[in-house]
Amino acid sequence: MNMNHHSMHTLLSFLVVFLLTPLVVIAGSGATLAAPPPQVATEVTGIVFNDQNENGIYDDGEAGIADVAVSNGVDVVRTAADGSYTLPLIDDTVYFVTKPAAYMVPVDANMVPQFYYIHYPNGSPEYIQEFRGIDPTGEMPESLDFPLYALDEAMADNDFTFLAIGDTQVRDYQELVYFRDDIVADIVNEAAFGADFAVVLGDMLTDQLTVFDHYQQTMGLAGIPTFYLPGNHDMDLDAIDDTHHLDTYISYFGPTNYSFDHGNAHFVMLDNIRWLGATPNRSAGNFTDGFSEQALTWLANDLATVPTDKLIVLGMHIPLVTKNDAPAPMTPGGDRDALYALLADYDVLALTGHSHVTEIDLPGDNVEAWGAAMPFTHINAGAACGSWWVGPEDERGIPLAYQRDGAPNGYFVIDLQGNNFVPRMKGANVPMAKQMNVSLLSRWDLQLPANTVTSGELGHTQLAVNVWAGSSQSTVTCAFDNGTETGGTQSPFARDPFAIARQQAADSWMLENRSWQNLLPPPIRAKIGPENWLQTNASWHIWTCPLPADLEAGAHRVTVSVDDGFGQTFTESYLFDIWAME
Repeated sequence: MNMNHHSMHTLLSFLVVFLLTPLVVIAGSGATLAAPPPQVATEVTGIVFNDQNENGIYDDGEAGIADVAVSNGVDVVRTAADGSYTLPLIDDTVYFVTKPAAYMVPVDANMVPQFYYIHYPNGSPEYIQEFRGIDPTGEMPESLDFPLYALDEAMADNDFTFLAIGDTQVRDYQELVYFRDDIVADIVNEAAFGADFAVVLGDMLTDQLTVFDHYQQTMGLAGIPTFYLPGNHDMDLDAIDDTHHLDTYISYFGPTNYSFDHGNAHFVMLDNIRWLGATPNRSAGNFTDGFSEQALTWLANDLATVPTDKLIVLGMHIPLVTKNDAPAPMTPGGDRDALYALLADYDVLALTGHSHVTEIDLPGDNVEAWGAAMPFTHINAGAACGSWWVGPEDERGIPLAYQRDGAPNGYFVIDLQGNNFVPRMKGANVPMAKQMNVSLLSRWDLQLPANTVTSGELGHTQLAVNVWAGSSQSTVTCAFDNGTETGGTQSPFARDPFAIARQQAADSWMLENRSWQNLLPPPIRAKIGPENWLQTNASWHIWTCPLPADLEAGAHRVTVSVDDGFGQTFTESYLFDIWAME
């Protein structure tokens, strides 16, 4: 028989397949058939269980936990009475459990919660090269089980405290030391204010993702579980689109959209950054705001399991609104409106970072550029790094890094009591009782000593009170030592004189320490310098009180009282002098 090469190859391929295919004998017939190919798994099953011995393994005698939400990043199901669940199998996603209020998930040595399983069978694509991405995870386990630990009654109470930390923005190991000694040490010295956990609101790093490992170790020194979400400086900048730009982040912290319950609050952590793709110059700025379709689908499915009497605590990186940069950062309409619609039936507290300002916006607050009034309370928690760890060093060797609204670098301490919340801004290395800057605001520049005015300036000088966590419901009262008491007026376009004086010191430091800029005149340097964006500008939480016109020459004292509108009162005394003008 004469056969060409192609025919012979086809015959040999058939024989190989035939000989390697198992045969099934049909009973009683003597006939044989080829066995069907193995079925491809389309579902994931597992157990959520009470890990009584805390070994992470589902052991005999350990009970499953009913009615716990489990997700594949899109679908959300609740466990059955025996703790079992079934979810569709999806590749390149993270499976996770939503921590119930009465339980805690395991944490690793760095206090990072372990509530997830990364399923990337083939790992990150080849174009993720600069940083580690995700290693191939292979096939899904036969049973994907999630351990939980029962909390004692005190830890499961509806009244608790947590920390909200924005923009630590570490770019190298020197700045990691600043973060350790300024923020983490502050938390440790305050015994974390008794907080049950912390949430970090993105921009942990400044694009150098190799620092993640040491960053985790450093934050872990705070000694409390810490939940994370990504910022625009935590991305794989070589990702070609919005699909794998957070692979390295995921390899360290898990899902980018997830939830957990604590007390009567349902915490939702959302990635609201859309990566537009790698650029030839590796620009970190090629992003916009918004939610992926998958994120909004997951959120709708997640909230479908949450009773409307729960408080939703929403964590994101980019603010939904801001007065300092209106209408930015998050674009009015579109994804923002879709989020508002999903949350319409809930009490909500939103927490964000990104803008390096502290700002509290309340329901009904509005700026024309926002496109709509704020539907719920929104706190921009500011930046733990302040102005990117820039400025002259204090006695600890840590840069003076005031934020551009005049508030110090720091974080928020938030008390929850049922659905009610009380926020406090904690300045790094500053007593909690201090909640404001007080200084003199004059239209004259007479180069006088600090905290001094002349009698001729009294009609043109005001006391400027920068309330770091002030809002539209805050009130300020200035009680002078001559018996005069005046109410403060919120002055949204004022610049904080206290912060400006420190900004001048930071500018001098820049001239001395940023050599490539030293070659240029200051006006040009200020326009092109990367820190120019963080120059002290207008603040929406400044109140002014006029100095009484009848104050006599000499030394004086004023007591400033702030009612923050959340049931807290803060006071600070300010001493100043009036020089007589003849």
